[in-house]
Amino acid sequence: MAYGSAEDVEAIHAVVRSQLKGAQDGDASRAATGYADDADWINAFRVRRRGRVEIEAWMARHIADAGYRRAQRTARPPEVRFIRDDGAVVHSYLEVIGQVLRGGVELPLAKVHNFRVMSKENGQWLIVSHIIMDEKDVPRSG
Repeated sequence: MAYGSAEDVEAIHAVVRSQLKGAQDGDASRAATGYADDADWINAFRVRRRGRVEIEAWMARHIADAGYRRAQRTARPPEVRFIRDDGAVVHSYLEVIGQVLRGGVELPLAKVHNFRVMSKENGQWLIVSHIIMDEKDVPRSG
């Protein structure tokens, strides 16, 4: 059984694009686009926030930094996997280069995976859970 329509896919993509644009521009409100009021959010540094208000407040402090906004982001289109007509798991990948911390240290290339669980509520796609992880190069043994 196939779930989701082309319109649903585009609506989900629009949420992800808006978040990315908000982060790039230092606009916390836009970066927090699409979160449900009770959304769970965990970033690659184990920071956890619950609810759109807490998520946006954290973003306002974090993405306001000039070193964050200066970084260049290259994103691939999100992959959407519908699990029901009103539920989807969304994986997006982006690379970030040129982010500078407040102390002047430039971070190396970050390969970032975002996993969002989204629910369609009253015709609108909302993020109910968002986990962010950095891909690490780990030497393999044997």
